[in-house]
Amino acid sequence: MARKNNIAAKNQNDEGISLTDIDFDKFFKKENKLNHIPINKLYKERGNNLVLPGSSIKEEEGMYIFWWNGDLDVFNDKTYILKGPSGIEKKILITNKWVKKATVGKTICLYVGKSSTLHQRIGQHIKIKNKNRLYKKNEPTTRKPNTESQLRYGLERLFPSEENSLKIILENVSVSILGKEHTANAIDRFYFEDYLIGKLKPLLNLDIER
Repeated sequence: MARKNNIAAKNQNDEGISLTDIDFDKFFKKENKLNHIPINKLYKERGNNLVLPGSSIKEEEGMYIFWWNGDLDVFNDKTYILKGPSGIEKKILITNKWVKKATVGKTICLYVGKSSTLHQRIGQHIKIKNKNRLYKKNEPTTRKPNTESQLRYGLERLFPSEENSLKIILENVSVSILGKEHTANAIDRFYFEDYLIGKLKPLLNLDIER
């Protein structure tokens, strides 16, 4: 009987409130010391193609942060339009103040996400097989992508005249992986993601109100 009770307690902990003691503020102060992996270093050449080997991202689940490593002034005063389900359009202006709040060291936070399948999710953001723009010619960029590809779509909105959005990512974007040592379960990831979005003010985590 005692064994059954222990099993029940374990299952309750797995599904209940997080038992991991994360000091968010302490972690944030060390944020600029995170390992930034350039996206072009994650992918390996296989014939004429680039692929994302399983060994590139060893963590199965956790969180990820995409960073901009290029010119820190490139986003100042850029604008784009988002349209919600109600059809109302909202103009988004990336101000210098916003960029400064999103800047850590010499990088700008672009996107914070979480996943139980990190390898797959990061690949969905990059979409390495798509050499051209995801937004087709004359297609309005107000159409909101799903969160699985928000990095690539977001950068296409900000660089509307750039035909090769994949090149922008490969040359200017890196990623930090936060594994189980920071996010032991889905509940940890849920609150930690919200915390980091609030602290880092990523440029592409934006969604407009319904």
